[in-house]
Amino acid sequence: MLLTFKNNRLSKLIFLSILALGLAGCVSTNAQDEQVINSTIEKYESCRADAQMMETSAQQTASTAQYLASARAMDNCVSYAREQRISHLNHQDIMQMMAISTFNYIKGGDVISAEKMIVKFKQQFPRKDLYFANHTSFLDTATALIKANELSIFELNSLNISSVVKSEIERKNYWLTH
Repeated sequence: MLLTFKNNRLSKLIFLSILALGLAGCVSTNAQDEQVINSTIEKYESCRADAQMMETSAQQTASTAQYLASARAMDNCVSYAREQRISHLNHQDIMQMMAISTFNYIKGGDVISAEKMIVKFKQQFPRKDLYFANHTSFLDTATALIKANELSIFELNSLNISSVVKSEIERKNYWLTH
């Protein structure tokens, strides 16, 4: 059965009412989505702030246990951002957090977790790297620190790492073999 309206004004009024209700539903959904996004970002920012405080404490005390705790906290923040698919976050910030977490795993002696963090970094940010103030590579430096015993002198020379790190690795390898 087809409804027909004899009064053209009445049909316009009904149409506009339905349209207004539909648009109101869209606005409230967008507002709810924005509220969820803001809440998720706030949780991430809080997680990051806590992890950074832990990292600062680890630096001050030079405690391996605190380095590991801060590395895990940062790893959890990065995982939370990935799970929530927070696209509004600054990728540079996440990359830096992953790099700090990697080095904190190394400082804490957990080389396996550091390697896993490098794999996550490469998966999440393919063909990307971070560079220190001296223009050396985060990925190359972390690889050199983790695989120092496995790298030949030629492989070590091909990595974009600081001369200090390179000479320390060479010194360590020399004393281990002589």
